[in-house]
Amino acid sequence: MQQENLLKLNQAKDYLAKHRIKEIYSRLINELTQHRPNNPYDYMVNRLKDMKVNGIDHPIQERPRITAIITNASDDFEVVQALKHLAVDMNMKFINAKQFRFDPKEIKTEIDEYVETTSYKDFLVYNYPRNIKEVVTFEKDFTEFDNCLFFNSTENNNMDIDIVKQYFESIDKLTLINVDKEEVLYQKVISYFK
Repeated sequence: MQQENLLKLNQAKDYLAKHRIKEIYSRLINELTQHRPNNPYDYMVNRLKDMKVNGIDHPIQERPRITAIITNASDDFEVVQALKHLAVDMNMKFINAKQFRFDPKEIKTEIDEYVETTSYKDFLVYNYPRNIKEVVTFEKDFTEFDNCLFFNSTENNNMDIDIVKQYFESIDKLTLINVDKEEVLYQKVISYFK
């Protein structure tokens, strides 16, 4: 009986080794913790399909990292200046969604063009998303936001922005930065990315 159990155990180990199951499982876990997709099940299914077609050793296609930047400040000049300064210092691309009429397709096209033609891998998308519909549309049709910086000011309250903030907070992708005229905003922003 003990010999039979040992034989079954060895057969199971051989099966796992032959099909590299432990290695695949380990890669999936590492990728999930690194990328933290909103829907881990879809991510794993798609990744397994990719491994089946391209081989287990095929590296994951690195996607751009997109940080949503939202604010409730009425005067956002300091926020924009701090973000532009940060983008230059950290080799990131600053995109003001207003320049693209807040159209998610145009924003995504801009990101894709920079990924193909430059070394940019990190993008700061300012003033976007402005409401939960824009979050859902962008993440469903294009790609997930990796995180969200919310520049908080006590000046204004905007219900749409508050809902967006709550969404990112619920999936643990929100960083709150209080806008205080007394402090140097750039120092707060750069400390987040270091």
